[in-house]
Amino acid sequence: MSRTVAFTDKLELLRLLDSIIDFARSTIQLEILLYLGLKKEYASASEIAIDLGLRFKSVYDAIIKLTRKGLVEKKGNGYLITEEGHEFVRNLCMLFSDNTSLRGDVKGLRSLRVMIERIVMAKYLYDIILALGYAKNHEASLDKLSKLIGISQVRLRSYVELFVNNRFKELRLFKRVTKYKPIIPFIRRKGKIYYRLTEAGIKKLRRLYEYRRYNRNIFLKLLFRVTFSLSKSEAYKKLIGLIVVGITTSIILSVILESLWIVAAWLYIAQVFSALALISEYVD
Repeated sequence: MSRTVAFTDKLELLRLLDSIIDFARSTIQLEILLYLGLKKEYASASEIAIDLGLRFKSVYDAIIKLTRKGLVEKKGNGYLITEEGHEFVRNLCMLFSDNTSLRGDVKGLRSLRVMIERIVMAKYLYDIILALGYAKNHEASLDKLSKLIGISQVRLRSYVELFVNNRFKELRLFKRVTKYKPIIPFIRRKGKIYYRLTEAGIKKLRRLYEYRRYNRNIFLKLLFRVTFSLSKSEAYKKLIGLIVVGITTSIILSVILESLWIVAAWLYIAQVFSALALISEYVD
C-alpha cells in the first residue's frame, strides 16, 4: 500500500514541477538547472554551453527563461541557481530516490542526462495514464496515444511496456491488447495494438488530481464525449475545427438554398459549444 501511495504522490509532484518547466519541450532548461545544481557556483553562458555540448544561443535563451521563473539569477558575468531553483532540484531528486540532493559533479554529465530522460519518461507516463483514464473503457490504440502524447509509437511503446509486465504487481499499470478488424469477411488484416489500464492502473488514475477534477466536471466530460477527445487541448482543437467547418458549410448551403436560417442555426450551435468549453474550464 505504501508503494502505491508513494507512486501516486510522485506523479502529482511531477505534475506540479512540469507546470514550472515543461519536461517534454524544455529539456535544455532542465539540463542547465541540474548542471548549476551540481556545479554549486556561478557559471557563464558560454561555459555552460561548452560543458553541456549545446549551442550558445539555445543556452542563453533557456537561461533567460529560467531567470524569469526565479530559478536562476545573474551574478557578475555568470549565473547561479537560486534557493527556488535548489528547491525545484530537491523535489526532482525525490521523484527517483530518497535523496534530496544531486550527487557527483559536472563531469558526470552522462548520469545527469540519464536522470533527465527518466524525468521525461515519467511525465509521458503521467500523460498516458490520464489519456487512458479519459478514454472509453480506459483503452486506446497505440497510434492514437502516440499522436496525442506527441512522441513516436516506438518510443511510447518502450515506456508503456515497462509497466505491462512489471515485476511488482502494483506497478503493472497497462495491459496490451491486439485487435483484428476484418476488411472482408473471414479475412483478417494485421492486428492493431491497444493499451488498457489494469485495475492497478485505475487505482493510480483515481488518485490523480486532474482525473478527480475531470470526474466532478460533467461539462468537461460532455466536451470530451462530443469531440471524441482524450485531452483538453485535443478537445479544444477539434471544437474550433468543427465550428469553422460548420460555419463555412452553413454559408455555402445558405447561398445555394437562398436561406439564412442555416447560418443562424449553426451560429446558435457554435455558441452552445463555446459556452460548454468555457464552463468546463472554470467549473471545478
